Amino acid sequence: FPLIPAIEKIDAVKIDGAELKQAVDSVLFAASTNETQPEIAGVLFKQDSQGIRLVATDRYRLAEKRIPLPGAVDREIIIPHRTVQEISRVLTPQTETVDVVIAETQIALFLNNTEIVSRLVDGDYPEYQAIIPQTVNTTIEVDTLAFVSALKTSGIFSKSTNSVNLSYNTENQSLKISAESHDLGESSIVVPAEVSGASGEILLNHKYVIDALQTIDKPVVIIKVVDEDSPVVFNPQGDASYLYLVMPIKN
Repeated sequence: FPLIPAIEKIDAVKIDGAELKQAVDSVLFAASTNETQPEIAGVLFKQDSQGIRLVATDRYRLAEKRIPLPGAVDREIIIPHRTVQEISRVLTPQTETVDVVIAETQIALFLNNTEIVSRLVDGDYPEYQAIIPQTVNTTIEVDTLAFVSALKTSGIFSKSTNSVNLSYNTENQSLKISAESHDLGESSIVVPAEVSGASGEILLNHKYVIDALQTIDKPVVIIKVVDEDSPVVFNPQGDASYLYLVMPIKN
């Protein structure tokens, strides 16, 4: 059996266990599972003076969660996907504090009577912030549960492509979720929404959207749209610490 490296709790970063659990679970699903791209087949752990950011992407979508931690030093590491899965499994909402120690090539987490030690991914994470839209043309506020229900229903009619069309209307203050299949027929569901800006429509992978919405515990989700060809951003209402981005499907 391989020897487990001995890592001392020197310069350990203390993180609330429940916060870390929630942060890990809100980004992990967006990480790539393609081992030929190890940099994105892991989760970025980035520290700066504002706190910690956990970031995951598979190039079709991206999730970012921030944990406030004043006074943190600047550093950036990539934790392997399997390690983050294990961290998620071990953490619980009742976990009080996690000590995180980062060495040159390894990371160690100490919680209760458990110690997790892992090698880090050797590489540079993509400059993901460049793809996050800084200005948008339309903002949509919609009930989270109603939106999830409509996506799941319409998704039944898009099994071959997973694509659903979101049509947002400023005049009617509504969001229409629709999909069609030559074999199964079509579905069209209108959900009340607060729409500010231009009306339009965009084609998205409904599974990607549902993955994020199921981790959001806020009753309202905010959708930010530039146009039909640009990434769409999702934020929980009243929570600026979480961002989820999905690339549109091109017709």
